[in-house]
Amino acid sequence: MELLNFGALLAFMGVNASAFFHYFVREGKRTVYNFFMPTAGFLTCLLLWWSLSWRAKLLALFGWLWASPMRLQHPGIQERSYDF
Repeated sequence: MELLNFGALLAFMGVNASAFFHYFVREGKRTVYNFFMPTAGFLTCLLLWWSLSWRAKLLALFGWLWASPMRLQHPGIQERSYDF
């Protein structure tokens, strides 16, 4: 169960970081709300992620190390770029 939490918390940290950079940095909408909400969400997820057991973090690290070379070597998996 903690391994699932590991990935979910990392994903939510990414969403919060993305919201911060989109609204506060790139769009220039420098309001207290656009700063505080994504930052608070990121820090909350980071605190929860940090409290996971070392076994979950170690297993996730091994999973990334195992999956990364397969992703790079598989010809069917390619990065896509979208022009909006």
